[in-house]
Amino acid sequence: MVGLLKAVELYVVEDQVARSERFERVVATWVSDLSQSAAGVTVSRDYPNEAGQPIPRARVDLNPAQTGLSADMVQATLWNGKPKVAIAVEFDRYLYLTPDTLEPGQEDLVTECVIKALRRARPN
Repeated sequence: MVGLLKAVELYVVEDQVARSERFERVVATWVSDLSQSAAGVTVSRDYPNEAGQPIPRARVDLNPAQTGLSADMVQATLWNGKPKVAIAVEFDRYLYLTPDTLEPGQEDLVTECVIKALRRARPN
């Protein structure tokens, strides 16, 4: 109960405009950087998030015919990597990256991990 109260207190004093602007910058960077990561990978801004919250996220579309990858393969590679990266998947084709659980600066690490996972997850 005390933890929930503290979370609410922190949320109320946070600059919501600055927070939203940071999320938009992170997603725009993911769209730009990951769009160039591999053939058959298309990245776009998605809004709102899966819970209906007004938070943007990046949607990574893996064209299976071009990439030979499934969302589950990439998700497993990210989860089993160091550091672990948790992502949402949908229809075994789409990956979703959300900025709201990251500390500032961690988005670059996520970008690196996703690019590496797209390369490592490829079937031989």
